[in-house]
Amino acid sequence: MNGSDERLGPGEDTWEDRLGPDDEKWFRTRVERWFARHGKLVGALAVLVVLGPVVALWRTGRLDDVLFDDVPAVTVPASVFGAPPDVEGATVPLNRERPFAGMPEDGWADGEAGIVAPVVEDWQGRVVPVEQQVAALESVRRVVVAARLDPRVLRDGDVEPVLAMLAPGQRADLRARLASADGGSVLTRVADGERLLGVPPKVSGSMRVSATEPGSVVVHTSFTFAYAFDTDRPLRNPADAVAKAIHQVRYVVVGGEAVYVDEAHSTYVTGSCGDADRSRIAPPASAPYGVPCLR
Repeated sequence: MNGSDERLGPGEDTWEDRLGPDDEKWFRTRVERWFARHGKLVGALAVLVVLGPVVALWRTGRLDDVLFDDVPAVTVPASVFGAPPDVEGATVPLNRERPFAGMPEDGWADGEAGIVAPVVEDWQGRVVPVEQQVAALESVRRVVVAARLDPRVLRDGDVEPVLAMLAPGQRADLRARLASADGGSVLTRVADGERLLGVPPKVSGSMRVSATEPGSVVVHTSFTFAYAFDTDRPLRNPADAVAKAIHQVRYVVVGGEAVYVDEAHSTYVTGSCGDADRSRIAPPASAPYGVPCLR
């Protein structure tokens, strides 16, 4: 018979089972077999020995005292994003005279001065007369001013000044849109309980015109608006009192008079998502823990 069998007859004995104390492998083999049989029990007992005191400290509320007894207290700096606004030493005062001081928006135009229609060149009047394009740009400019800057709309939430400037056939659809979370893409209103400072919003952006079909002028607008709020809530930095949004809207002016909102999209760069009406603006300071949201 080729090779050899480790079994030594009936039963389960092997050569290692029959090693004696004088054999080189006897002690190691016996230890390994003992741990194979009792290792789980030993491991469980070790876990209980180690974790027992930890669990007891946790149940009695003393674990933090033991772990952090020698750790010095650290004050969270105001620049740490996401730190609660009421962290001691992490607040700054609201500058009610110059709320945009120290921010990039401080160099932007004030209010209506930032909404400027472009010049229409003579070569652009091949399909639609230049005069009609100029009139369309001015109509849209007035709509943008009313939708984003008119105090009646912003402060009081009155949508009629804007709807009155738009095509009558579209007003019912726009009213429904204004009642939804997408209403902010049509016009801007301040959330209930919030108040703006008595300074003009800052504005940056542009308009452009295209006229490729007779009787129809398309006006593209892309503006960023920054609104400063009067708030008593703690501020980590001045920007916590400013809500900023980008509005990209395409208008179509038909027949030189009827202004339609063709496409509208808004991105709220800073502000609060905590208000129930997501179509209205509020400063980051009003958000839970002062953390603004992008929506």
